[in-house]
Amino acid sequence: MKSVWLFSLLILFFSDCKRKEQSVPSVIIPEEKMVEILTDIRLAEGSYKVLTENGVSANDYIDSSYRFIYQSHQVTSKQMDTSMKYYSMNPENMEKMLKKVSLRIEETGKKKP
Repeated sequence: MKSVWLFSLLILFFSDCKRKEQSVPSVIIPEEKMVEILTDIRLAEGSYKVLTENGVSANDYIDSSYRFIYQSHQVTSKQMDTSMKYYSMNPENMEKMLKKVSLRIEETGKKKP
């Protein structure tokens, strides 16, 4: 009887963990869309770095880039902040997302002649 009870408890525990893992609050930007946004942000930040290294004052550039990226993806800075905090709570998942971002940037670089 104890083993049946323990087995049932374990099944309940693991199914509950699985459910929690899959449920993302609706206010959070979906993972794939976050990868797209983070890719655009990384590209904009790279451009900003190149401009500043060449003596160009680009503070307005980076601010307008963020606004443009958020508008084009139809998100707000608040949604982005909330989503970053949410995804950062799971470092392994965040690392996977950032690897996807890096791969997309590499693919973008390969497309240029």
